[in-house]
Amino acid sequence: MLCEYLMTFLNPLVLLGLIATGIPVLLHLLSRRKLRTVDFSSLRFLKELQQTSMRRVKIRQILLLVLRIMLVAALVMAFARPVLRESVAGVAGSRAANTMVILVDDSPSMGVRNDRGELVAQARQAAKSVLAMVGQQDRVSLTALSATLRSDSLGPPGPAGPALQLADHITLSQVTVPMSRGMAQARDLLIRSRTPNREIYLITDGQASQFSLPEGLKDSIHILPDPPRVFLIRVPATKLNNAGIVGNECISRILTASRPVSIQATVKNSSDSPLKGAVVSAYLDGARVAQRSVDISPGSTSIIPFTVIPKRRGVLTGYFALEDDPLEADNKRYFTLRIPRRYTVALSGASAEETQYPYLALTLSGDTALTGGLTLDRIDPQRLRMTDIGRYDVLVLVGVHDFTPEFAQRISAFVSSGKGLLLFPGDAIDVQNYNETILPSLGIPSLPPVPPAISQEDRSTGSFISFGKIDFAHPVFSGLFEVQPDGRSSTPSIETPRIVRTIGAPHLAGATTIIALGNGDPFLEEYRHGMGHVLYFTVGLSLTWSDFPLKGVFAPLLYRSLLYVAAGEFRAETFATGEPVLLRLPHSAASARGAYAILSPSGLEERAGPRYRASAGTLIVESSPAEEAGIYELRETDPPEQEGRHTDPLDAAAVNISPEETDLRPASSEDLERFWKALGLPADRVITVEASDRLPDVIEQSRYGVELWKFFAGLALLFALAEMLVGHGWNGRKSNQENQGSP
Repeated sequence: MLCEYLMTFLNPLVLLGLIATGIPVLLHLLSRRKLRTVDFSSLRFLKELQQTSMRRVKIRQILLLVLRIMLVAALVMAFARPVLRESVAGVAGSRAANTMVILVDDSPSMGVRNDRGELVAQARQAAKSVLAMVGQQDRVSLTALSATLRSDSLGPPGPAGPALQLADHITLSQVTVPMSRGMAQARDLLIRSRTPNREIYLITDGQASQFSLPEGLKDSIHILPDPPRVFLIRVPATKLNNAGIVGNECISRILTASRPVSIQATVKNSSDSPLKGAVVSAYLDGARVAQRSVDISPGSTSIIPFTVIPKRRGVLTGYFALEDDPLEADNKRYFTLRIPRRYTVALSGASAEETQYPYLALTLSGDTALTGGLTLDRIDPQRLRMTDIGRYDVLVLVGVHDFTPEFAQRISAFVSSGKGLLLFPGDAIDVQNYNETILPSLGIPSLPPVPPAISQEDRSTGSFISFGKIDFAHPVFSGLFEVQPDGRSSTPSIETPRIVRTIGAPHLAGATTIIALGNGDPFLEEYRHGMGHVLYFTVGLSLTWSDFPLKGVFAPLLYRSLLYVAAGEFRAETFATGEPVLLRLPHSAASARGAYAILSPSGLEERAGPRYRASAGTLIVESSPAEEAGIYELRETDPPEQEGRHTDPLDAAAVNISPEETDLRPASSEDLERFWKALGLPADRVITVEASDRLPDVIEQSRYGVELWKFFAGLALLFALAEMLVGHGWNGRKSNQENQGSP
């Protein structure tokens, strides 16, 4: 920087008027007369005139000349509008070309109202006020902050006209974009600018969360070597008490029709006063199914549980609703419940004897509540290796003799993608093969040798092992037992089988023992692998191991275990606005045409091509970034049987606004200081102003510094008064002298 302060002029051409300062000098020279000397003896006393009086006259004449020159100069300087500014780029003053980037915050918090109306409307008006200052040589780029999500760069700068039209169409968005993203794109645009002046205008409510710095952008934001001037124009709301629903979760892991499902909503009170008696309602398939009132202390969150009962299978949609408050956008939060219409299961075992009991348990009449919605394929182990296992939801392997390394890896990928595996030992398994192939790929410890079979006589008269500790809180048992009518808690009881031999594995720290035996060995263990689950039973399903297949607990426990692993690692189908929406469907449910569309909450249709994930047997359909909150549905378009019409939704996902919008707290000076520092922007290049009717004047003064025209106008007035006083005194004395000298 060449100098700390630089004086420049808003009307530099007026400085040509300084030529007029020569007029007083010219008049002074013309007014001088050469006196003729006349000797007059009777007036010899005039020679006694004091030399000091003559010097006094000359000084007054020079003083009048200087005052008149300064008066003219001060008037010219006042009309030239001098200012003090800190940038050498301002030498040309207002005539220098300027590139202006205007970012208008249209995030959900801008929907709050104050005494002047909706904040986003005030932001539009502030943008128009800035655009009114654009000169003919200036270029401007105006964009809503949410639009920076659709593109990696801002539009090219141009004249003010198109930007004014765009400003009229800025409306409230449901997308939250950090201010750092807009600043990064503004920086990229200004790098390409060749104008002497560069300015960025941020028109926002100044919400603290808006000025956070995502990790992915910290290293990519660097302001220009000659930093632009940044105007932070705030449209603040009055102090508001706001609460919102910031989260939701489905607690139940196994979802079935006509059975209770536990869900919960998280409500945050971001105000400084307590929230008392706020009503939160739960809606499912458009009907209100539950309602709770809640009290929340200031700045706290509360988790509100609900129990709903789905009436059907398929994709169910719902939402939580909170009473109205200053910010409406966060008073509703959407969710989905997916109750599969049908599970597909592959059952494979070394012999018919070992698979007959699970086959009978899982293939009862389809009208029963136990097995409705389940399709079971009984497959020989050799044929299973050549089968596309990705089209199944669950594999049930009972005493399979061995696994090839390639097949073991396929099963590992199958489970890791979110599918399920039930694994049972058997009489003929190759323990060494298990320990070298399938178990390591699933993270299950090595097995000991298979214990020898026990004769029928010894099984009847010998000792046996019973169930010991049972984890009834595990989702496998959730809803399996009836609740006492009086509401009292009681420990459920299970008819324990007579177990004569088991094959266990050392318990891993990451494994969960669901059922333990009386001797402490596991009976049923859960292993997590990627997004999927493996339930490993240490007892085979032939009667040489136990009478477990003959007990009443066998069928419901097997079915609940199957439903549990079919659900995989619970994945909430909830996305934030601004994110792409991922929708999934089994490959077996896909049509030959494979034509799909994603419908937004407002009914906009986006055609999308699916990606096939072979290991999971799943089609993935991805939308563009979601711009509105609500339910997004995946539909098949133009099915053969109904040309031109949509089928029922194949899948659905909930999209909600960012939870950060609930906190309306404005960014503090410390927050802003950290933000500017992280962007490499000197604090003295940032001017914070309020959006008001005086905005153009405030910006102009901030842009150019302190205007000095009033100072010079005052000087001109002082010089004029001084000239009048000195001139009047001089003329008065001259008149007296002339009167005294007349006869």
